[in-house]
Amino acid sequence: MKQEFEVEVESPPGINRIWFETIPEQKDLIIGNEVKVECKYDRDDLESNPRIQIISPDHFNEGSTIFIKNLSSPTQIECEVSNSAGSARQQLEIFPNQSPKIEKFLPNAQGVLECIVNGFPQPEVSIILPNGTEIDGNKLGNTQFESFSYYICKAKNKWGER
Repeated sequence: MKQEFEVEVESPPGINRIWFETIPEQKDLIIGNEVKVECKYDRDDLESNPRIQIISPDHFNEGSTIFIKNLSSPTQIECEVSNSAGSARQQLEIFPNQSPKIEKFLPNAQGVLECIVNGFPQPEVSIILPNGTEIDGNKLGNTQFESFSYYICKAKNKWGER
């Protein structure tokens, strides 16, 4: 007795690679931007129709595109491509560029003058002495503070200077 069976075999998505595209490009992102992130992938099995989802701390999206209305801090996004037999994942961390911002420029209890700066990429910091000499770094130790003396904290990255 001979019987014939039709067997359908499902396999995990044949993902060669997953990548992200951002608009604007990631190197040009700044705080406050609206960002479009799209999950893209190459696959071997063109017949399968995998499910795509993008997950971030504030967003969940069924589909390959997500919009972040106001990029305010580094954000991690995960793209998952899956079918009933398995899945593939890729993560992306978006770092918004930020011009330098001087947070604090005061002497501490030990008499060290310290300039605390934020920005991305990390700003180069220097301190300008009252005589005009510029010292690289964000701390100036063994400082004798005189009344009416001015010290300047200078911070610079590709997005600006303060």
